[in-house]
Amino acid sequence: MRMPALGSITRRDAAVASFAALAGVSVAVSRSVVGTQGAPLWAELVAQLVGASLLLWPRLTGPAVVGTALLSWVSPVPATILASFDAGERLSRRQGAVWVTAGALVILPAAPLAFARSDVAMVTVLVLLVLGPWLAGRSRRAERVASAALRDRSAQAAEHLVAQVRTTERERLAREMHDVVAHRVSYVVLQSNLLETKVADPQVREDVDRIRDTAREALEEMRGMLHLLGRDGTPAPLDQPSFRDVAILAEEARSVGQPVEVDADVVPGEPPGLTERTAVRIVREALTNAVRHAPGAETAVRVAEEDGALRVAVVNGPSAIPEVEMPTGGHGLQGIRERVALVGGTTTIGPTPDGGFRVDALLPRRQA
Repeated sequence: MRMPALGSITRRDAAVASFAALAGVSVAVSRSVVGTQGAPLWAELVAQLVGASLLLWPRLTGPAVVGTALLSWVSPVPATILASFDAGERLSRRQGAVWVTAGALVILPAAPLAFARSDVAMVTVLVLLVLGPWLAGRSRRAERVASAALRDRSAQAAEHLVAQVRTTERERLAREMHDVVAHRVSYVVLQSNLLETKVADPQVREDVDRIRDTAREALEEMRGMLHLLGRDGTPAPLDQPSFRDVAILAEEARSVGQPVEVDADVVPGEPPGLTERTAVRIVREALTNAVRHAPGAETAVRVAEEDGALRVAVVNGPSAIPEVEMPTGGHGLQGIRERVALVGGTTTIGPTPDGGFRVDALLPRRQA
């Protein structure tokens, strides 16, 4: 019949058992020297070594309390203290209480047998040598459980923070893609509309209508994908616009019939800083907004240094031709406000007295 495995011996258990053995041998020899032993020296040494060996296996934690207490009938075994501490640290409250109570009852006869005296003080000390370490072990166990729970909560909080950051980044990317892609596709629709007014061939006009409808459908599909990306997607690298792009954006607007004047006496950065990138994106979104809602209106773009800050203003007059209906996600102006707030600037966005519209932002000069 095979004996049940007692588990592997850890370095910690070996160290504790070694300490208990050394302490026990010291106790036995000291008692022999002063003549207070209750048994022959060899018997006390054997009791000390057997008691220390019971600390080697974690699965014997409970029986070790009773075993060392029983060995204390021969000689006061220091291993009893360590066994009681292990019971408090390793066993559940109920299991530990059962084994420690049994150990306390077993150790009571040790006073007259090992010490040749049985006064109340000696009995109390022996019982406390079992109960005290058990309570200390219980405290250590509670501390370890609390630390583990705190680590778990910290890990959960960190995971929650990472998830929030990822969500914010996805939403930002969705707005960036909206600004970039919608800007380009919107010009396709507007150029198609302009081309339709210049041709008389019914077949060409029909082809232009199809191009315009396809562009509109692309806008709708793009916004659907961006909606999903804002919830669950992976951020991708963003473009790095510079002041050089302002002239390109103005020329694109002119190509669809939007008269645009530009006043941008600023030097591009190498690489473009955060303020510069933000300014160009404001111009892009404001021009897109103008050609959508005020096609043909006189539009002015101004980018200039102003008291250590950067002033970006895009102002358009009232619409000169009927507005071309195009899908809109409603993110553009809100995106401008958020970008400006991100760099610590201020915005003024709204209609002008003459029926036009103004986007005005003051950005602090920063590098990124």
